Amino acid sequence: MRKLLSAALFRTTRHPVFLAILLVLPAVLGIATGNTLRYGVDDLFLLPMLFAFGAFVALSWGREHGDGTLRNKVIAGYSRGQVFFAELLLNTALCTLMMLIFAVFTTVFGFSVLGKVPATVLLRVGLCLLLSAVGMGALLSAVCCLISNRALSAIVGVLLVLCLMYGATSLQHVLEQEPTFTMEYFDENGEFTHAEELENHLYVHEPLRTALDVANRANPFGQLNQCMAALSEYVYDWGDGYEPHYDVTAEKAELTARLNTLPLISLFSTAAICAAGWALFRRRNLK
Repeated sequence: MRKLLSAALFRTTRHPVFLAILLVLPAVLGIATGNTLRYGVDDLFLLPMLFAFGAFVALSWGREHGDGTLRNKVIAGYSRGQVFFAELLLNTALCTLMMLIFAVFTTVFGFSVLGKVPATVLLRVGLCLLLSAVGMGALLSAVCCLISNRALSAIVGVLLVLCLMYGATSLQHVLEQEPTFTMEYFDENGEFTHAEELENHLYVHEPLRTALDVANRANPFGQLNQCMAALSEYVYDWGDGYEPHYDVTAEKAELTARLNTLPLISLFSTAAICAAGWALFRRRNLK
């Protein structure tokens, strides 16, 4: 196992362009995020790095398939489980490293703002960010290990990130729906006449609501969204004389409470993904 990891790490780090993207991209994105924290946390800065996750993991598996390295490792006496977990550990480590670099530079350049956030909240957000990166790397590895074509693997890796993003955004939109909404009516002169409370047909009731909430928290991008939302409530500057349309204190408490369960859900979902990827890879025909 140690030799497999050493060989995979050498193969990955010998390309200067790859290393530059691996180390410089999250640093640049962290600087941009840190400098704009006073306006709230925008996950837009995370997207290039997440696409890099997909491309790196996909190309890593594609290169192993395309060069026949996977088959040669099995012939040399390594089990499929050792081969799979060596690649899995490398890919999750690289994704976690990029997220860690991003977090460090965000903290350094946004310290004037983050310094006002309770340390316990920052630690929980940091833990959730790192676990979401681990989950992202595990999911990408579990999918891309089944694709032997390098180009197709890269496309699937990037598309998978897009699907995770779209799925998390869609679920969050559904879960944010209120049971009712107020419809206001006006006359032909534009004068308000009356208001009526109507049922919101987009609202999802139990038990489906709980199932969707768990699915959203198990999605690595959904975890990132909730981390960014919780942090944003602490760092956003509403300005003098400007009041939000909701109770900020209550929103902070609710979003911060979510950070307590995210790590546990992330660990369970990552373990399930790793087990499924290993089971599928064992049946994979290594040509």
